Amino acid sequence: MDELKGRTPISTSNPSPAYRTFFKATQNRSYIRKLLMRVARGDPVYSPTFPPHAWQKMSPEGSPVILVISEKRQLGGATNGTMQDMYDWCAEYSMSTGVIMKNPATPNPFVVLCPFFFEAQPPYVKGDSAITPAKKESTKDCLRVNTRTNEFLKVTPPDQHAGYELAAYRQWILLHLLASLYRYSDSKDMSEEKMDVNDAWRMNAGEALNNGHNYMWYAANHAVDCFSAIK
Repeated sequence: MDELKGRTPISTSNPSPAYRTFFKATQNRSYIRKLLMRVARGDPVYSPTFPPHAWQKMSPEGSPVILVISEKRQLGGATNGTMQDMYDWCAEYSMSTGVIMKNPATPNPFVVLCPFFFEAQPPYVKGDSAITPAKKESTKDCLRVNTRTNEFLKVTPPDQHAGYELAAYRQWILLHLLASLYRYSDSKDMSEEKMDVNDAWRMNAGEALNNGHNYMWYAANHAVDCFSAIK
């Protein structure tokens, strides 16, 4: 999360259009800034009373645990009340890049990355460029607004980048998952998240605070200097 390290992405005195779009209430600015910086630094997210089992060995200092699924029989998890091999779950939801899982043996959930995470990329970039957007592409990566419907466009005209595809960069996929993890460690709220950018901006301040995608949409637009593009 080098885009966030060493920076204060949220003004304490003058909230940007991006902040007002995705977080609304100014009184939450300090908390949101701190959470994003915790993600950037990899601060401890697990309890000091973390039980002495395999998970502690993976994260002796309490930093987030991220497990990569590459084949069967690596990890099992309960989905809709039924135990399932997580490789099969990833295959069933073929476009899924990752998920937050909760295990009864751990005090906090952990991040699981599906094989598709390493294949996901915006349709107009290749290779390492799919990890994080380049500054020089900022005008093409910005979200655009349909002023007639007062919504963000999901598709832009031919030969232009779709700002909606910001979410396909792997850096922002991981940020969404980690923001959800840190937020859960504070709130213990694992409500179903809203992924769609238009659903995200329609949320009230309380809903936005608990929605990992709102942190992703805010930071992604911050990283490519899209503040002025958001109305």
